[in-house]
Amino acid sequence: MSKKKWFKRIGVGAVIAVVAYASLVITPFGHRSVIWSVGGVSYEERQPGLSFIVPFVQRYHPVVVREQRYITVDVDGKANAFVQSKDLQEITVRASLVYKVDPTQAAELYDDVGPFYEEAIIEPIFFDAVKEAGGQRVALSFAEELASIADDIDAIVTPQLAARGIQVMSVALEDAVFDPQFIESVKNKVIALQREQETITLVRIADNEAQAILLKGQAEADVQDALAASVTPDVVCYELAKQGVKCVPEFVGGDSPFIFDLGTAVE
Repeated sequence: MSKKKWFKRIGVGAVIAVVAYASLVITPFGHRSVIWSVGGVSYEERQPGLSFIVPFVQRYHPVVVREQRYITVDVDGKANAFVQSKDLQEITVRASLVYKVDPTQAAELYDDVGPFYEEAIIEPIFFDAVKEAGGQRVALSFAEELASIADDIDAIVTPQLAARGIQVMSVALEDAVFDPQFIESVKNKVIALQREQETITLVRIADNEAQAILLKGQAEADVQDALAASVTPDVVCYELAKQGVKCVPEFVGGDSPFIFDLGTAVE
């Protein structure tokens, strides 16, 4: 075989190999391949595995359809979703959204916004929902209601993203950062409240002690009154009689109390 024919065969083989390679579509698991051609995007997604396209006429783009996580953080990893509470306090929120692209709508999503659907769709919808739901709470109760706020965000974003071919799996608020001045104000209020409670407690203790003293004094007075009421002339004469002393009670009036004079006692 001549060198010319040999090189010709090599050339033909190379062309066939290039064409075969260009026509081969490998769709990874957890993805759907979207096929684009001169006529536009085909809305029939390619399933995971091998498939073929018309080389140099069609192109394909794999779209992730497994669960993904979007977080409201900047390039430094800091929370960057801002919320103004109902009482006008600024709060920075770190929120996360677990979602996945509907496999049956991957082509439509790609046709609408291309491969950058997080920036184009998820981010603005999610940020707006965080602001809306968070703005319904006052700052003092915000941190205690993160789960409830997340539920409200979920209710807002789910129908909006579903209409664009994105399924919401879960929403969570992971952190809330308050303005330092607000934190200092709350701290001062807590300290003032603690001092107020301590003062109230001390006043109550003092009141209880004063009441106890009054009650004790009243009880002693009652005892003295009872003893005084129990000392009658007959009782006195009886006690003197036990000591060998005789006494004669004196009467004043018919029904008056006994009045006696120990000087009238008789040996």
